Amino acid sequence: MLLKNHELDHYLLNARGISRIALNVMFVTCLFIFPWLIVVAFAYLGKARLGWAYCIPYYLLGYMGFAEPAFIVFAYVVHIAGWVHANRILTDYQGAARLRIIELDQKTDVEVNHLLEKGVLLYKVFREKDYASEVLNHAVQNKGGDPYLLNQAGIVMAVNKRYTESAEFYNRAYANTKDFNLIKQIKKNLRPVEKKLKRLHHQLNNYALVQTTSPA
Repeated sequence: MLLKNHELDHYLLNARGISRIALNVMFVTCLFIFPWLIVVAFAYLGKARLGWAYCIPYYLLGYMGFAEPAFIVFAYVVHIAGWVHANRILTDYQGAARLRIIELDQKTDVEVNHLLEKGVLLYKVFREKDYASEVLNHAVQNKGGDPYLLNQAGIVMAVNKRYTESAEFYNRAYANTKDFNLIKQIKKNLRPVEKKLKRLHHQLNNYALVQTTSPA
């Protein structure tokens, strides 16, 4: 465990993450269609099993509502309960992350893991892409780092289209871990980033060729 908060630690390293707006849009959508979006929303919070615990009764009660309209009311109650629960989970993550960021900011001996952790928290919990990228830009200039955080940092930089930095984080994570599952994740994450870098390199070469061959 990297953090003192087990729930936040699990969310940081294993969940995809979701913003408050996206979470609420999913629950509004599944109110009318696609009830399985309840599972997706909770999965993004790192709580897929909990999502099924709400989705299954919501779907069954809604289905039974075709025969007995009273069941529709119970289905809506389940839906609203799941909606409130999901928002409360995200609120708890944000509260814990806010306290952790304050703690990190108060450290006088800033280490690379502190920068990695803060950058990943900013993106994963608050969806602060630009601020997270700025923090991680400092981290990429320092050697070492926890491989799990490095992998997450690579994801954040890829989202921000900072592919060079993303590849650097992935390669450092790969070089510093023996965890087979993490290695598989890193390889999977690195593959599209390398393709992007090759495409950009090819475009730059073509541009340079055009510049050199164009008449003055």
